[in-house]
Amino acid sequence: WQGKGALSMNLIQDQEILVSVNGIVKQFFFSPALPDDASAILSLYRSHIGREFCAWTDDYPSADTIRFDLARNSLFCLKTTTGHDLAGVISFDADPETDILDCWSKELVPSVEFARVAVSLDYQGRGIAGRLFTCAMEEAKRRGFRSAHYLVAKTNEKALRAYRKLQFSMVGECVYHGVDYWCCEKELSLIAQKAART
Repeated sequence: WQGKGALSMNLIQDQEILVSVNGIVKQFFFSPALPDDASAILSLYRSHIGREFCAWTDDYPSADTIRFDLARNSLFCLKTTTGHDLAGVISFDADPETDILDCWSKELVPSVEFARVAVSLDYQGRGIAGRLFTCAMEEAKRRGFRSAHYLVAKTNEKALRAYRKLQFSMVGECVYHGVDYWCCEKELSLIAQKAART
């Protein structure tokens, strides 16, 4: 599917998302990340280290992780037009260990895994994670994927509530790097093709 992603990179249409912060409306766009975004993305990842439910460390996700995602055209940002304000990021992963789990639908292939979702601490609680997922699902559908899946820690009640709103189904469970996860999946033909706005 890397080829599909590379061919489709220029087809993504920047999606405008309006976010109100202290009475001020800010305009963000969902678009593929650029190499110039790498430093801000790494800072965003590291701002979550040590927070509740976060299993990230100083070693992961790393600058190498970001380069890996950029090389596959699989890293996306929610940012202002100037790029100086980054609200969130999401990746299309390529992880054989999770791809081979037998809980994923055999009919809804090809499928893509969403990973490394992070929302700026300045924009927590404003529906950004949901918007990231919605935009990512629309982009995955454009790239020819029939479904999307995601691992969410069983203890992460906040994330579980968010994914239920997005109508992901819990299709199984697994233990990955010592953490218990629910396996969540959604058929992409079920999503509506419409602009995401708040």
